[in-house]
Amino acid sequence: MHIRDRIVVITGAASGIGKALAQRFDQEGARLVVSADLDGDGARATAKETGGAGFATDVSKEEDIQHLIESVEKDHGPIDLFFSNAGIGYGGGAEVSNERWDRIWDVNVMAHVWAARIWCRAWRHAAAAICVRPLLRRDCCRRSARRPMR
Repeated sequence: MHIRDRIVVITGAASGIGKALAQRFDQEGARLVVSADLDGDGARATAKETGGAGFATDVSKEEDIQHLIESVEKDHGPIDLFFSNAGIGYGGGAEVSNERWDRIWDVNVMAHVWAARIWCRAWRHAAAAICVRPLLRRDCCRRSARRPMR
């Protein structure tokens, strides 16, 4: 996939893999790299480094994901790539509290569902779109004949 001139959104972009993705997409010539993270200051720092935009986003809340997607598309145009990278884990197993299991579920599973649900509404307007879901380690793609992705 060519990144040049694309609008890219990355969750979990304040550090680690998300930050590295933001840096790489910037190097590849993305039109805009949007860094989103629960750590808003970290997301804004990544955005400053890449010349992009930074958002404080809690992906365990559907309304935060909706705000992220709608704000980016309103201010910058259709999102071409939504890289749903944010994820969490806690040590332990069955003894982990229900509250932590709920949070794990919301961040590692439901965040992808909510992002796809919200963003899919906009896909019909995008020239090209791809949603990366690391949880499944494969891509789900939607493409438009107007501007195919390579």
